[in-house]
Amino acid sequence: ERVGVPAAGAVSIGMIDSFSGFCIQLLLIMIITISGLATLNIAADATSSSDSSSGIDWETLLIAFGLLAIAFLAALLVPRFRTMMKRFLDGLRDQAADGRDALKVLRHPDKLLFLLGGNLIAQVMLAIILGLCLKAFGYSATLAELILVNTFVSLFAGFMPVPGGVGVTEAAYAAGLIAIGIPEAAATSTALMVRLITFYIPPTWGSFAMRWMREHRYL
Repeated sequence: ERVGVPAAGAVSIGMIDSFSGFCIQLLLIMIITISGLATLNIAADATSSSDSSSGIDWETLLIAFGLLAIAFLAALLVPRFRTMMKRFLDGLRDQAADGRDALKVLRHPDKLLFLLGGNLIAQVMLAIILGLCLKAFGYSATLAELILVNTFVSLFAGFMPVPGGVGVTEAAYAAGLIAIGIPEAAATSTALMVRLITFYIPPTWGSFAMRWMREHRYL
């Protein structure tokens, strides 16, 4: 927004980048798994109790739909609410137009290549960092195994409602390394080192970058 991008366009750009990263992660998992380059041997303890909790709570759904219907009628019948709803819809249309402008990037093959290629390079670089940390403790793994572990960890941590994936990501890295045959002690140490290098230390110089960006009104 500081450089003139509308709010809706800025949100759309962030969503496009996140979605392209998600697509690259799924594609990497599919290619590596189907080709047999690497596998994760994770023992799954499935329980039948999950079947009983998968039923649909119809009473809750009916109550939710009833509340939505009441809110919709209030918006239509009460003039004040109707005016507020009209303003909201008008603003939503303007934001949708800005969002469509941001989506035009998908029509340019070169920009799409940069978008997907950048996310692919990021995944490979993180896998290489994971391999170097693993090497420091006297163990090694193939690039395919490292990419598979890192990609699974990224997806798993992304779904967890924990800020920065603190604790969750470390445990996922350790579990992933153990699944490819790394001893538990080395896997845990590697997981902690990877997070130290890629997450906990960067804010040290990131604070200087943040200050510079604020001084030059980039943030």
